[in-house]
Amino acid sequence: MRVSGLGWCALACVMLASVAQAEIYKYKDENGRWQFTDKKPKSEESVEVLESRSARTSASSGLSGDPVNVAQKLQDAFHPKTPLEIATINVVAIETPIGVGSGFFVSANGHIVTNRHVIRPTEEKDKEAREQFEKEAAVIDRRFDALKSEKSRLNSYKSSLDRLNPSSADYQQYRKRYEDDLRTYEKFLRETQKLRDDYQSRKANHDRKTANAAIAQQFTVILKDGTRLLSELVAISENRDLALLRINGTTPFLKPATSLPRQGLPVYAIGSPLGQMDSVTSGIVTRITAQGIYTDAKVLPGNSGGPLINHDGELIGVNTQKLMAGSQAGSEGFGIAIPYTDVNAEFSGKF
Repeated sequence: MRVSGLGWCALACVMLASVAQAEIYKYKDENGRWQFTDKKPKSEESVEVLESRSARTSASSGLSGDPVNVAQKLQDAFHPKTPLEIATINVVAIETPIGVGSGFFVSANGHIVTNRHVIRPTEEKDKEAREQFEKEAAVIDRRFDALKSEKSRLNSYKSSLDRLNPSSADYQQYRKRYEDDLRTYEKFLRETQKLRDDYQSRKANHDRKTANAAIAQQFTVILKDGTRLLSELVAISENRDLALLRINGTTPFLKPATSLPRQGLPVYAIGSPLGQMDSVTSGIVTRITAQGIYTDAKVLPGNSGGPLINHDGELIGVNTQKLMAGSQAGSEGFGIAIPYTDVNAEFSGKF
């Protein structure tokens, strides 16, 4: 593809303060899908080293600073009284190289539960992005093909024009037509070059963020009062859409419900939907299956990783995805939450 962007070599500029000494490897797995890792693959066939870097120091790197008393800080700032208000001070926004999601404290010593897809790129999202880039590249290629043909036609026209007598009656008419067509060609060329440059920039940025997110070990969490703190990755589930982070501090935390959720139970989803921090939606449990807890509470992009709680402010699940009618985007559909019992089973002994 002529306009495939700056290429994977652009990722050599990726810098991660969280890794002391590492290389980023890109390779295709047995299914032909590109993978990114900071662990050297067993087979070196078709492996590309995207980056090699040494330790760097940064004011924001590491969690070695004094512990933060988040619990007291948020209590003093908001004086929460109702179970829902108390629950909201336990919820954080999580910034990653690929976007913003939600999470919540599950222990007094700073552990945060979120979704795996909040901190790691998913195959589905990467596939969607690649398909969109391929469509854009095909459009740009067709434009350059048309420009090439038009350039050839203009050259032939110019040669014919040069053979005419400048004093002939037809010369000025043909010359004006040529100059008009040339201006149209040059305008279309500039527009196409701008499209190509924008495409290359966006694709390189996407590739860089994807590679960065694939191995990131530290993430910014934002408290209810806007305070930004650095968190580190503790664990990622292989089987469930779950991840565990930690900040250095004393934190409030959501307590699990004392009884299992039932159909019709009033529930609340808390998170950062559409980038709006500290937002709450309500609904009921509509269905409980092996796939999770279904609710009609609005769950929008950015809610992922946030808690689903009952009317007592107790944790019953982790919001993870939206079940839509067909493939239409929008707010209609069911939210699905991973039961908190799965979180306990996955991260037992880690917090």
